[in-house]
Amino acid sequence: MQRPLLLALLMVSASLAGCFGDDEGEIVEATPESNDGFRPYTVIAPIDTGINPYHDHFQTDEILPDWFIEAMLTTIICNLTQEGSYQERVDADRESCWDIITASDIVYFPGTRIFAQSPDGGTPTMILDDPNDGHGTAVTGAVLDADPDAIIFFVEGFSENAVTTAGTHPMVDVITTSFGAPGSVPVPGIEDATKIAVVDNHKIHTGAADNSPSPAVQDATAGPPWSIGVSGYAEGDDDQKETMSGSYPDMASDWTQVLPNHDDIDGYHESSGTS
Repeated sequence: MQRPLLLALLMVSASLAGCFGDDEGEIVEATPESNDGFRPYTVIAPIDTGINPYHDHFQTDEILPDWFIEAMLTTIICNLTQEGSYQERVDADRESCWDIITASDIVYFPGTRIFAQSPDGGTPTMILDDPNDGHGTAVTGAVLDADPDAIIFFVEGFSENAVTTAGTHPMVDVITTSFGAPGSVPVPGIEDATKIAVVDNHKIHTGAADNSPSPAVQDATAGPPWSIGVSGYAEGDDDQKETMSGSYPDMASDWTQVLPNHDDIDGYHESSGTS
């Protein structure tokens, strides 16, 4: 499966933060101990290849309050270099940031709304997007296009452990995944972890259907009844790469977007898919 680009997140915008359902289905408001007048917020957790926090697409002048950074269970704060090319910035920050990150660390990048973790470890530079991929950076760009005020908890990985990391984090409202068996082959995937996240921990899960017309209902990511399966439809500028993806989804979104690059500071590319 080409790992599909999720846009379905407008339905889960900032009004969701702090709301939970009890056993009878009644909606009750969670009351934080102190929010210092901080605005309403939604924490969205893309689970993917990695992210480029240097990109202009993710920069913000907003200063997150200390209580929020603490509530995100932050263990490392990386103040990223703001001058030079992408690679020059990465190299400048290796000693103070990238080389000290472990699988258990949650990293916050001031100047962005990005928190991130690589719970599976084992990547050359944890959290940073794969040099030959870029899917995670693009997906997160799509999330912020849909909800510019969202706060990101990015989880690097494609495992049940990665889904569990997002699904058990107390601040996460929405989990979004775009990976699974090619052709939506009905084989076990991440559905056990997403069920716990949604049913037990009251998260929302959006899962991208396959980029083919295969039935979304049998897809381990998009098919379970507790997940919102997202398909896509072809648009005029994508040369009809697909007429329709993921048949019988819960909802369909647009197929083609202009999304941030993973290996520079300000570049964009046109991409198509259901993610």
